[in-house]
Amino acid sequence: MRSKLAVRGPNHDPQIGLFKFHSHDVVSIPTCPLHHISINSSYSKIKDTMIGYKLEPYDEEKGTGVLRYLQFAVDRKTRDIQLTLVVNQKTKNSLVEGFVKQLYAMGGFHSIWLNFQPQQANRIFGDEWAHLEGKTYLWERLGNVDCAFHPACFSQANLNLFEVVLTRIKEWTIPHVSILELYSGIGVIGLNLVSTSNQVKCVEINPFASECFELSRQKLDPEIKKNISIQISSSEDAIHLIPENRVIIVDPPRKGVDAKVLDALCQADEGTQLIYLSCGPRSFQKDAEKLLTCGWKIENAEAFLFFPGTDHVEILCAFRKESG
Repeated sequence: MRSKLAVRGPNHDPQIGLFKFHSHDVVSIPTCPLHHISINSSYSKIKDTMIGYKLEPYDEEKGTGVLRYLQFAVDRKTRDIQLTLVVNQKTKNSLVEGFVKQLYAMGGFHSIWLNFQPQQANRIFGDEWAHLEGKTYLWERLGNVDCAFHPACFSQANLNLFEVVLTRIKEWTIPHVSILELYSGIGVIGLNLVSTSNQVKCVEINPFASECFELSRQKLDPEIKKNISIQISSSEDAIHLIPENRVIIVDPPRKGVDAKVLDALCQADEGTQLIYLSCGPRSFQKDAEKLLTCGWKIENAEAFLFFPGTDHVEILCAFRKESG
C-alpha cells in the first residue's frame, strides 16, 4: 500500500524503481506484483508525463536533474494515490507546477505533494513540504480508529497485516493501566488501546506527527480522547516516564531501541509489561538478549512477513519484568 521508488536515467526513458544490490543503478519495476494495482497503474502516467514535460530525472554524480524519488500511498477506500514528488530544488517552479497539474488531471490521485531535497546526500526526504493538489491528509481506518497521515509520517506498507498486529497487541496488553508508547509515529497503536486503558502517552520525534495525531484523536469518543496525548521529542528524552507506566510499547526503526531507552527499560519495575514491535530480526535479537539478562521474560512472540518475497520479518513480542 506504500512504496518509495528512486527516479534516475535519461530524459527520454526515466527509470523508476529500486536500486540494484550494492549499487545506485535503478531497476524499473512498472508491474511489481507486490505493489497495489493503483501504484502500478500510476507508474506509466508519471513516466509518460515526465517525458512530455522533459522533467529531468536526478543525476547523483552531477547533482543535476529535478525528480529524485516518488512516494506512493494508497487510499484503501478509493484506491487513489497520495503521491509525493521529491525534487532536487529549494522551491517549486512553473515547470514542476505544470507537471503536477497535468498529472493530477489524469485522475487516480488522492493528492500530490512536493518534498524539497536539494542536498547531494542519500537522505530521501528534505525538511520542507508543499501540498499542491487534492486533499490534505490521507485517512485510513486502522483497527477501530480513523487515522490521518501526512506524507512525512510513517505508515506500514502492508496495512492489512498491520491490522492483525493491532489485534494481537490489544489481546496481549494489560487492560486498565497507564501506557507509554515510544517511537509512536502518529500514535496508531496508542489510539487503538486508549479505550481499554486508563491513560496513554505517545512519544514521537517527527514534528509532522503532532497534527495527524490531534486530527485522529478528535475522532475518538469525547470521554476517551481526553485520556491520550502526544509528546514531540526523541524517545530518549522521555525515559523518565517509564517508571510512571505499567505498559511500555516500543516500535523502533530498524536499528532497534536507542541505548539510553534500553538501559532505562532494564531498570523498570517488576510487573511492568513491554510490547516490542521490531522492524528487523537482527536488532530485535540484540535488544532481546539484553532485556533477558536484566530480568525481563518473554510472554508471547509472533513473527509477521510484512513484505512477501523478502526476508524482512517483523517480530511482535510481549515481555514481563520479573526481577530488578
